[in-house]
Amino acid sequence: MRRLTFFLVCMIICGQALSQEHHRFVVLTVVNEEIPVYRSPIGNEISYRIMQDSIHELFFFVEILEKSPLRYKVNITSTEDHDNVFPGIVGWIDKSICSVFSRHYYDENNKSYIKLFSRPDSKSSFVKIYASPHNESGEWIVVDYADDNWLKVMFYHDGKLYEGWVDRYCDSIYDSCN
Repeated sequence: MRRLTFFLVCMIICGQALSQEHHRFVVLTVVNEEIPVYRSPIGNEISYRIMQDSIHELFFFVEILEKSPLRYKVNITSTEDHDNVFPGIVGWIDKSICSVFSRHYYDENNKSYIKLFSRPDSKSSFVKIYASPHNESGEWIVVDYADDNWLKVMFYHDGKLYEGWVDRYCDSIYDSCN
C-alpha cells in the first residue's frame, strides 16, 4: 500500500511539473508611435493598433504565445490593468520590435559581461562580451526562443553585430530584474 501511495504521489507531482506552462514576455521597443497588431503571421491586415505612451507611462505586458519566421503571436495586456478588467489583445507583432534587456555576469574584478552562447545549453561554447560605457541600454532584439529560459537575441555592441543564446535577461519595462 505504501508503494502505491508513493507511486501516486510521484505521478501527481510529475504531472503538475510537466503541465506548468512557461510564460515568455518581451518588451516592445517602439514608444510614442502606433504599433500594428496583425491578424496573421504573414500579410498586412491589421487587427489593432496600440501605442505605448512614455509621457503618461502607459506600457504593455507582451506575452509570446507562438512564433513564426517574422512575427510572434502575442497576448498584450495593459500594465495599468491590475484587476484584469480588460481582456488582452491577441495578434501578431513583428519580431523586430520585441526585445529584452541585458542581465550581466561579473568576473573576478567585478567587471560586467554578457555570456553569448552558441546553443541554448549552458555547456555550449560562449563568448564574453564586456559592457562598454557608450552602450548602457543593453537592449536585445529577441529572434527566437527555446525550452526553459533561453532566448536567441541579436544586438550591436561597439559597432559589431552579435547573435546568440542568453539565459540571463530582463523582460520588464519597469524593473531592472537584478
